[in-house]
Amino acid sequence: IMFFAIVGEPAEIFWPTFLIDWPSCDRSWQWSRHILALLRVHRDAGNPATEFIEAEAPDGGIFHEDLPDLIEVWRGTDRTRVRNMSWTTDRKVAETFATGMRGGAFPDPVVAHAFIPKQWVFYASNDRSEAEVVLDPRRLRKLTIEPFVISKTARFAQNYVNRTIHEEAISNSG
Repeated sequence: IMFFAIVGEPAEIFWPTFLIDWPSCDRSWQWSRHILALLRVHRDAGNPATEFIEAEAPDGGIFHEDLPDLIEVWRGTDRTRVRNMSWTTDRKVAETFATGMRGGAFPDPVVAHAFIPKQWVFYASNDRSEAEVVLDPRRLRKLTIEPFVISKTARFAQNYVNRTIHEEAISNSG
């Protein structure tokens, strides 16, 4: 909903809204094409997020500022969703996402690894301790993909979380 509200808005509205609301967005895969288009429009118009990060990012932009010029990134996801915008600098975080987390198990879980020049990073933050890097997936370098095997313990925990979310949804719908 946030993205529909800021389509066509100037950078002064778009970036602060994105930077404040993005950390609370989960399971955005179905909207990624639209979100990436908006991010690219603003970047390509000469309005990068960097002008707003310090004031609006949850961590004050410290994580983004401290990234090297060439960033090593990881992404845990389904094989069909590798080329997306949300990555991490922490392999363990990627492995956690490869389990499917709150969205249920992936049919073909993988951990992808790549490098991205900092100039192609829209935003980065360590909010939620995810070491997240929101990037332009067209600009990834040296992309490799490896299968991820979920341990029995992780699968049990995942099923428990999914069952709890389902039960809460049912109890809240009445």
